[in-house]
Amino acid sequence: MTANLANLQQNELSKRKRIDKVASETNITQDFPLQQNDYVIVLYGKKICIGKVIAMYYESYDNHCYSQNAVTQIEDLSYILLQIYLPIHLNIFASQTVKGYTLFTHHCPQNIIYHIKSNGLIISDSSLTLTGVAQNIFNYFNRDTVKNSIINMM
Repeated sequence: MTANLANLQQNELSKRKRIDKVASETNITQDFPLQQNDYVIVLYGKKICIGKVIAMYYESYDNHCYSQNAVTQIEDLSYILLQIYLPIHLNIFASQTVKGYTLFTHHCPQNIIYHIKSNGLIISDSSLTLTGVAQNIFNYFNRDTVKNSIINMM
């Protein structure tokens, strides 16, 4: 019984370290902080999608507090409000479902995979197109082997 509990704790610590490693590689830095209206590659369910940052929250005194400040460490956030753009074809994403609903979600910051520079995006009313480096980065994370590894870490 004790050995099982020790193994369970070791597995959780190992999983936490992997999540921390992913969080440290999200391209959120002092030189490129995460701000409102920025775009990120995010895990939404079992899909790799694009998310637009609507609001960011941090935890303080057992409450979640809204922040407009730029974030340089994703671990500082308790959760994040995103508008989700679902992949519809290759490098084209839609923010509306087939029934015309726009998807918003309160997300764990650990589900953010990568912070995208806006010069790699073409944005229209309800769609978004990735170009150049942003498209290459998305394609890398969306490969089945990479995506499955990310899903298993979460």
